Amino acid sequence: MHNTDSTETTKKNDVWNYEAMMERMLQNTSIAYTIINLFLKDAPIQLEKLKEAIEKGDSKEIRQYSHAIKGSVLNLGGEAMYVVAESIEVQALKGNIKRINTLYPLLLKKFKELEKLLVNHLEKVEK
Repeated sequence: MHNTDSTETTKKNDVWNYEAMMERMLQNTSIAYTIINLFLKDAPIQLEKLKEAIEKGDSKEIRQYSHAIKGSVLNLGGEAMYVVAESIEVQALKGNIKRINTLYPLLLKKFKELEKLLVNHLEKVEK
């Protein structure tokens, strides 16, 4: 079944909203460059910690890690990943580990999509 969730189809590029990121970075490309690099180093670690919390079924830890991921991805304008992290956080509040198990692979997929765009952007900037 195709996902027609309006939160995922309303944005022209819901994976990465460059303009939103630059607005948060006060149009400072140097800050943006630093934040992107930090995110690319830290996000895999946070995603792994979230995975471990999910495997343990620890709703409190799941909420903490999904909230942290949500905050860092929001700064970057990673809107699609933000939506999924927020959904995981909400499900953690409900203690719905079964639903979280179905959302986590989607979070990873959205991360990979965002990561690709960010790496491509950095490669252009570094030239």
